[in-house]
Amino acid sequence: MPKKALLVLLGAAALVAPPVFGQEEPNVFIAGIWPDRIIFFDQTTDAFTDGLRLRHGAATGSASYTPDKRRFYVITDRMESVEVIDALRQEVIDEIKLSTPEKRIRFFSVYPNHDGSKVYLNVNVVQLQTDRFIQEHEVDIMVYDLGAREVVNSFKFPKEVGGGARRPALHVSPDGSSLYVIGRDLYELDAATGEIKRKKVLSKPLLAGYGELRGLNLTQTEPGTFYGIYRTEDPILKKRIFGVAKLDLYDMNVSTFELGPQLKVGRFALSPDGKRGYAGLSDMVVIDMEKQRVILKKEKFERGRTNNSMIVGHDGTKLYVSGVGDTVWVYDTATLELIKTVYAGGDFMMPPIEIPNPTTSQN
Repeated sequence: MPKKALLVLLGAAALVAPPVFGQEEPNVFIAGIWPDRIIFFDQTTDAFTDGLRLRHGAATGSASYTPDKRRFYVITDRMESVEVIDALRQEVIDEIKLSTPEKRIRFFSVYPNHDGSKVYLNVNVVQLQTDRFIQEHEVDIMVYDLGAREVVNSFKFPKEVGGGARRPALHVSPDGSSLYVIGRDLYELDAATGEIKRKKVLSKPLLAGYGELRGLNLTQTEPGTFYGIYRTEDPILKKRIFGVAKLDLYDMNVSTFELGPQLKVGRFALSPDGKRGYAGLSDMVVIDMEKQRVILKKEKFERGRTNNSMIVGHDGTKLYVSGVGDTVWVYDTATLELIKTVYAGGDFMMPPIEIPNPTTSQN
């Protein structure tokens, strides 16, 4: 089928755990479990080790992190706190709270710059009056300087970008001058003002006759590079089809290749060598990324409530599936057969993220 170079990314795209490139082999996962724990999973033993206790209760959603994965930013306290974790030291080293008796400021998401000195906070601000709550609409993003311990800037998204009920995902450029917004279209914003610098239209099919392209969760495989599964409609057969999309954020470029009739897949994981892709989770397929075709398919891979995290192990032989409940399901990547299950000791609140081994990383 013809290739296309367009993808619609609806709402806030979920950025899930990327492998680390150019460092020692990442063979440890960091994850959050109920009620207030951060734990670590060792791929070499397929076992969890004790971690640390958060200051303000359970983690809310996925964590964000600096490119070296030394610092993690976890939303807690009913979305009113951001706790900063040093993964090497395995401890909470800082926290951000902005609520006052007059205002409740909740955090939808947090995005650090590359050295972790500042974070961009996607906020919801509500005035707490005697007889009512009034939501403010003047600010979407607050920029917090962790050294100065204060908000140093704030702005509202341009109307076409999002804000309010629509909370797009952000990514900070390496030099800190731009914010990339992943939504229905792709935008580069000025990090100081929030104004649009560049725009890449993704919300229209490239080829006439094809249906609207829809994308789900994105997996970051290296800084600025994301993969995801898209779906569209064949103009001839009028059938739903799916494929893989690659988003090069800094180049503002999207490329895709089609794989065939639609399956129940939305999550994507890439092997460390980039040669195999895995799409799931209600169904599951193994993709030859070089030949751009499905080489193994298993329908009804998961039934009922599906997981939301897939990570290919550091040596490419195991696929770790988790994120819902208290279990990690370990599969053989060659056969998609279950090898074992590992219990986390509590329900996942923050899905696993692959990190460099804390015992071998340098300070």
